[in-house]
Amino acid sequence: LPALSHEDVTRLFESVFGDVPNVEILSERIYDVAGGNPRDAMDLAQHLSDRGTLRYERGIWTLPPRFDPQDLPRDVQGGMRARLESLSPLARWLVEAQALATSGAFSRDEYARLRRDARADEIDSAIGELLSRQIVTSDGRFHSLAHGGWAGAILRDLDEAERAARHRALISVYEGKLRLGVVHHALLAGLHARAL
Repeated sequence: LPALSHEDVTRLFESVFGDVPNVEILSERIYDVAGGNPRDAMDLAQHLSDRGTLRYERGIWTLPPRFDPQDLPRDVQGGMRARLESLSPLARWLVEAQALATSGAFSRDEYARLRRDARADEIDSAIGELLSRQIVTSDGRFHSLAHGGWAGAILRDLDEAERAARHRALISVYEGKLRLGVVHHALLAGLHARAL
């Protein structure tokens, strides 16, 4: 989509939050950071909601009359990093593996294969975190990163040893169904004999 004008961002947030006070103030602040990018504007609104700056109570949104400088990150990537940092270690681990995966959509069973050491309820809780923070979306069966911008934010600080560990786990996801996926992840995990 092309960049939205300031007025379009205001209309977008009026449609999201309803006819409540301070929508114009919210729109202005988010427009300044997102530059009119609709996806980034929605991500920033989600960030503010996650922080509790925007509250939903008794069927009505409450938006603050002003924003402190620390309420919004300087850029969209900052908001994404904050959402990632709020994840539990297991949810973060799963989405890091997913960001490296050959195919982007995972079923619940595929998440479980990534971390055989985790209990079923822990896997379900981690998936719930990823969905509630809108890092992944789901069609009810498969879960995918919400948009392409997430992969860069997720992988930004992942070192080589951590990447190799995620690639090793990804081998089990593709065994018996996608040979090239096994080869790809074995090579990137440093398991050259396995890849051959």
